[in-house]
Amino acid sequence: MKIVLAYSGGLDTSVIVKWLRETYDAEIVTFAADIGQEEELKGLPQKARRTGASKHYTLDLVEEFARDWVNLYLGGRCRSSRTRFRRRGSLGFVCHNWVIIGTPHLT
Repeated sequence: MKIVLAYSGGLDTSVIVKWLRETYDAEIVTFAADIGQEEELKGLPQKARRTGASKHYTLDLVEEFARDWVNLYLGGRCRSSRTRFRRRGSLGFVCHNWVIIGTPHLT
């Protein structure tokens, strides 16, 4: 089994990589959404692999973030946070591309 995990590199997602791998005897693939937060993404692929992920993808969603969320937010039509975009935007991307990664299991 292969499971795709939205990975921030924090304590929670780092611990869950190992737990999912051991509990489900699964291959864990991690991903993060790049919406312009350069510092937060530094070293993320290496950290994901150190915690047990077989692969890590950083999805470049800067353009989508600016187009779909920043303009709405600045226009007062959206009160969504950056975190909410990362969750909703990156999940949408992964759902459209799960066949490429090769798993129906997203977490």
